[in-house]
Amino acid sequence: MKKIMLVAALMLSLSAIAQESFPAKHPDLLKGKDVKVIATHESEISGYSNFYSDSEMTKTYMPSKKNYDTDTKSLLGKQFKVVEVDSLINPYQKMCRVTIVSADGAKIYYKYDGQFDIDYPFEVVGGLTLPEGFYCDYITKEAYGSTVVYNTLIGRGIVINKRVELGKASYTMGFSVFGPKDTNGPITKVTLLLENNKTIVDTRQMFYSALQSEEYKYSFTIALTEAQVQLLIQNKIKNVRAGELDLPFQKNLKLQGVLKCMQKLK
Repeated sequence: MKKIMLVAALMLSLSAIAQESFPAKHPDLLKGKDVKVIATHESEISGYSNFYSDSEMTKTYMPSKKNYDTDTKSLLGKQFKVVEVDSLINPYQKMCRVTIVSADGAKIYYKYDGQFDIDYPFEVVGGLTLPEGFYCDYITKEAYGSTVVYNTLIGRGIVINKRVELGKASYTMGFSVFGPKDTNGPITKVTLLLENNKTIVDTRQMFYSALQSEEYKYSFTIALTEAQVQLLIQNKIKNVRAGELDLPFQKNLKLQGVLKCMQKLK
């Protein structure tokens, strides 16, 4: 049972139940597209948030009897057309109102925050055509004297780092995964299983810290060479093998897009 719990927790932490068609800071790309409502970590626990039945976005669409979120069954798997994307700006936040319409004419409003994609509830039918350099604005830059560090959050618990010191670049890829402490011994080997039978292997002791009850947070970092960065750009990650567990990876477009941008940064 605990091994099953660990598998489920690891899958959630690595994939974040997200998909490749997240438009990030460019929600205008959604206009005119068909979208399908998918399961999120949030919807499986309490329902969907940020769906409204009025354009002022004050009335929750089909609220659940147990809370104020939208009942999962009322939206899951349903398809809509995005007819409008309007900016909503106030002194504290910048969001958008995405207006979606069903085949029978039902109109729903979704409050969209492009800064975070952890619980993005849509899959774009047919995917999105992303402009060149789309993922470059995910990258942050910090300078420490002659050293420059670039960072990007790929997904929940997944961070890409490029460090440039005296003209020499080094890359790391950090993960955090969650599960019970008493697994089959400490996880000391992590393997990225890529397309075309390519692999990237890293062996080192994982760090772990107690969260609550029997759940622990395991953290590790993979050092990447320039050749391995190129390998990741050319071949998608199919699974991440941590110890004896194979975990799906669903952030390839973002990972590859970010790495392409980082390669050009000095």
